[in-house]
Amino acid sequence: MRPPGYAAPALFLALTVCAPPAWAQTDITPILDFLETSTGGAGYWEAVARLESLGREALPSVSEGLRRANPWIRIGCAKVLFAHGRKSEAVSALLRIAEGNDPSAAVAAANLVANLTNKESGFGDPEALAHHVKQRLSETQDPTLRIALARALHSLTAGSDITPLRTLREILKSEDPDAKVLSALALAEMEEFNRDVEIALEKLAREPGDRGRLAAAYLAVKRYSDAVNREAGRRANARATNDGKYALLDEILDLLKRQYVDLDLIKERDLIENAAKGMASSLDPYTAFLDEKEYKSLMTGIEGVYGGIGARVSMRKDKAGNAWLTIERPIYSGPAYRAGLRSMDRIVEIGGEAAVNRDLTDLVNRLKGEPGTPVTFRVYRRGWKESQEKTLIRERIALETVIAEMLPGGVGYVHLTTFGPQSAPQTAAALKSLSDQGMKALILDLRANTGGLLKSAVDVAGLFLPQNSLVVTVRSRESGESHHTRTPPVYQAPLVVLIDGASASASEILAGVLQHYKRASCVGERTFGKGSVQQIPDIQATPERDALRLTIAKYYLPNGKSPQKEKDAKTWGIEPDVKADPPEKDYWLDEAFEKIRQSGKIDDYIKEKMPQHKELFRALAVDDSGDASRYPGLDALRASLDPPLNQRLELDDLRALVRDGLRRWLADERGKDFNTDYEEDVVLQRGIMEALKRAGIDAKTIPSYAFFVKRLEAADAAAPIAGKDATLPQLK
Repeated sequence: MRPPGYAAPALFLALTVCAPPAWAQTDITPILDFLETSTGGAGYWEAVARLESLGREALPSVSEGLRRANPWIRIGCAKVLFAHGRKSEAVSALLRIAEGNDPSAAVAAANLVANLTNKESGFGDPEALAHHVKQRLSETQDPTLRIALARALHSLTAGSDITPLRTLREILKSEDPDAKVLSALALAEMEEFNRDVEIALEKLAREPGDRGRLAAAYLAVKRYSDAVNREAGRRANARATNDGKYALLDEILDLLKRQYVDLDLIKERDLIENAAKGMASSLDPYTAFLDEKEYKSLMTGIEGVYGGIGARVSMRKDKAGNAWLTIERPIYSGPAYRAGLRSMDRIVEIGGEAAVNRDLTDLVNRLKGEPGTPVTFRVYRRGWKESQEKTLIRERIALETVIAEMLPGGVGYVHLTTFGPQSAPQTAAALKSLSDQGMKALILDLRANTGGLLKSAVDVAGLFLPQNSLVVTVRSRESGESHHTRTPPVYQAPLVVLIDGASASASEILAGVLQHYKRASCVGERTFGKGSVQQIPDIQATPERDALRLTIAKYYLPNGKSPQKEKDAKTWGIEPDVKADPPEKDYWLDEAFEKIRQSGKIDDYIKEKMPQHKELFRALAVDDSGDASRYPGLDALRASLDPPLNQRLELDDLRALVRDGLRRWLADERGKDFNTDYEEDVVLQRGIMEALKRAGIDAKTIPSYAFFVKRLEAADAAAPIAGKDATLPQLK
């Protein structure tokens, strides 16, 4: 609801700092010449206004201006023609400029179309004009031009097309700060205020200048509009209640207030909120009522500008059973690693408070903060006499989202951890690099990838599928929209996709569409089963900042099926073509490993042997073929363990534990993670076998793979004993 007297502030208009030259009363030619040379700079719009003021007598010369080559004179002339009623001619001319090769002129022309056609009519066929704008929007990747075209499309269609909103929301999540600002202002102009927009506007409003004042104005209008809507919502609720629609809830609330045994527990607002939570959660796992605290918690981090020390941490117990905040691995580009922190270091205090037997999330939040701010903590490392104090300046931590590596036998490996704005171009770059190295088959790892941007998933699919292939259809209650690949594929060789129970949403779209077109076989476990889209509108009926996480649409693959796990459904998600389950957890072995780590014997072994066997250890960290005999002194290490571990622990298990320690030590030394471990990762092993099979290569002929291929084939041969299929599953 717009408040009374509301008028959207003018947006994206050129600012001028000085006046144009003085012209004679009816001298048109110098004005046109000035427009041609000013390129939209100082005095440009004053010159356009001067030309406009000359009246209809000047229109023949203005029309001639549209035929000049320079786009800036054509923009000015189009503005004049529109003002004098020749709207269709003006808009057509501006859209031709928006399709041209001058980026700044194209942006100015598209923005002018948006400004001129907003709430106007008589400028031509809106549907035909909108088609041209959408075509140009699909062709350009320039974020500033995309924003201008989105504004133009929104005005031409009077807001009936959802493409502008989707485009602007996508740009708002990008890493380009100027594009984020412009997209937030454009969305505010369209009265599309979600939390992303508000965060961007609140940040911008603190800046001096016209854009800061404009952002502050939009926020003020939004606050007033929210107040009006909340009051309207409360009145509507009161009317509905008086009509008896919610008599059941009213009666239950009344009985509770009058008869419940513990009156202190009867808090009307809490009861109503819990009723709202139950109402929302009864529909699906993702729709939920959020009170103000939950809403703020959910929105924490949406802006994406958070600082930290750059470390992956967990709680690990010592011999006494106390759980300490422990660095599992530093992020090697972050401040923690540069300050000397290494894997398995313990953070024992943060800001003077102990970091033992505490909630992990609470401790992590204490380490996080705004980039550029300091955090002080104490670190202890085995072998130190006492802990050391560290003060680090938090930085913005950027985790890799596309990780690529060439495995033995020409098997390329790409791990996509999320679907962000840069996922498709980064994946394309990784594919080119791997292809240049002689890649024969590719494994795309989507395990634990919980999703991200829909457009990103579509664009990544376009790297593997023919142009204009249908990828996914998004259907809301009112409409549906299909998404197709937009470019020719860049990789057409054999492909395998790894999936598991944490692969969700955009991951399921990508895996499902590649499987549907038989472009890839999926290896692993059935995926999570999330095929829905959520929005988070504010609740207007309460004085607090409550919200509703609301499912508004579902994804459908080209076969017409959604991966969404519905209530009582027997099938959901994406079923793998080749089923590969990770080994069942051995709790005794995990406990034994932790005791050995706590004893320090693994660290002592590595420190003792490393100087003499460094090159051997580097090789074993990558590929030891499961051969425990290659580790010097491993029998002696097992004999040194406390009973009963020195008798019960298999030498191969100790090999795996030592190798894990070696990989941590060497990763810290070189400042780079080991991205894969085909020695221990059973699902990856199955993926390698399937990828090579699709490439017509016997995996046993690759020396690095021979040991696990033999083991897996033996397991498959023995499978009928347990009532399983003895053969490797075939590609469907």
